[in-house]
Amino acid sequence: NFYTKLINYLSNSKIEKIVLDINTYNLFDEKQKEVLKEHNVFFSEKIGIRDNYVFSTKMMEDYNKRVLKVYQAIHENYKNKDEVLHKIYEYVKSINYDEEALAKRQKYILDGGKFHKFNNKFKSINSSYKALMQNAAVCEGYVNLLRYFYKLENVDLYPVFCEYKGQSHVAAKALIDGSELYFDPELDHRFNNDNNYMISKENFNVNHDLLFNRDNFDIIIEVKGKAREK
Repeated sequence: NFYTKLINYLSNSKIEKIVLDINTYNLFDEKQKEVLKEHNVFFSEKIGIRDNYVFSTKMMEDYNKRVLKVYQAIHENYKNKDEVLHKIYEYVKSINYDEEALAKRQKYILDGGKFHKFNNKFKSINSSYKALMQNAAVCEGYVNLLRYFYKLENVDLYPVFCEYKGQSHVAAKALIDGSELYFDPELDHRFNNDNNYMISKENFNVNHDLLFNRDNFDIIIEVKGKAREK
C-alpha cells in the first residue's frame, strides 16, 4: 500500500517539506492523518496549467470536515448513486461566482502582475477551498470542488480547459459507466439550469471550444530537503 509506505517513510526520515495532492487525503486512515499532521504535511490543488493552491494541515482538516458534512447529509437522503452525483452537482453549482475577486485579479494583471507570481490570495478563487469555505469561486473552483466530492464516489473527474464565447474557461469531464461525460457547473450556475450536466462530447462542443484536458495528477507534488534515516 503506497500510503502506508509513505507514512512509514515520514516516520523514519527527516524531510523539510512534503506536499501531496488534496485528493489523496481520504486515502489515509485517521491514524495516518495524525502522522501527516505531526509532520506538518501540506496539501495542494492544481490551479491553471502549472500552478498550485496550497492547503496547510489545518486548512485541509477543516476543508475535509466540511466536505464530509455535506456529503453525509446528501447520503442520508439519497441512496441511488445517480441521485447522489446529481445532488452533489446541484450543491457545487450553487456556489456564488466571485466577480469581485476576479476583477481585483484582472486589475493586478493590467498593472503588470504575472499569473505565475500570484500569491495564495489571488489563486484562491480557482480553488475548491474558497468555493467550499467562503461560497465563492470562478469556473475552475467549481470544477475542483466537484472533483473532490466525486472522488468520494470513486468517480475520477478532470478539468477541461476550453473557451466559452471567446473567453477562457474551465469545465470538467469524467468516465462514468464507460461513457465520457462533460460537466460545466459554473455555466449552469450562471443560467440556473442543468444543461451542462453529464452531457456528451458532441453536445459539449456545441457551446465550448475544447483546448485540452488535464487528466493526470501527481500524488506527491513537492518534496524539499534530503531525507536522513534515523
